[in-house]
Amino acid sequence: MTKTKQVNIMITQEEEQELLAYVKHQMISTGEIVTKSSVIRDAILRYIRNGKPDDEHVDDKQEPTKLPPETPSTNPFSDIKI
Repeated sequence: MTKTKQVNIMITQEEEQELLAYVKHQMISTGEIVTKSSVIRDAILRYIRNGKPDDEHVDDKQEPTKLPPETPSTNPFSDIKI
């Protein structure tokens, strides 16, 4: 089993309402169980792997074939050691 770690974030009430609306939309459109945690996790991992802000949306169907090489200047998380 993969080790996991819990992370807490703080969002405004407006952001939570947006998140809940998005979760409901995803549940209706996919017919699957979608949680706030799964949506947040997917968004964070997509951002980390693609290195792009949310307004530069990447389609789920269009997976990047090759990640760009990471340099300390382009990787905002280079100072984090796990």
